[in-house]
Amino acid sequence: MKKKYTILLTTSLFLILPLLKAEVKDKKGDHFIKINPKIKNEELIAELQNLRKQFNIEKDLLHEKYKEKMEALKMAKKNDVKALKNDFAKHRELLLNKYPHKKRKKPKKAIVEPIQADSLDKIEFHKKKKRVRKP
Repeated sequence: MKKKYTILLTTSLFLILPLLKAEVKDKKGDHFIKINPKIKNEELIAELQNLRKQFNIEKDLLHEKYKEKMEALKMAKKNDVKALKNDFAKHRELLLNKYPHKKRKKPKKAIVEPIQADSLDKIEFHKKKKRVRKP
């Protein structure tokens, strides 16, 4: 039994150890325009960095433009749905007016005669048994 626990413990350690040592790599933007670290020409590196900045700026502008378009489309969709609901509500009202709701006839209440004192003597009343609690 002791041997099973030690084997289980060691295997679990071997399985968990790589997960603990694994590093999470953060994504640092788009690697579309990477600068090769082997490049020695400083003017080329500066131009590539400038190109990367321009690319990121234009990409952000493009995202903002499409974000505004999506917001406008969402509002237009919301307004269209409201208009559609109002249109169908009008059609519904017309149909309800065309086919009015028929009221259900309620049955008349039955008249209950009062119980006479003589009949009370004939009725047997059962007492409810009370439970006895044990301490």
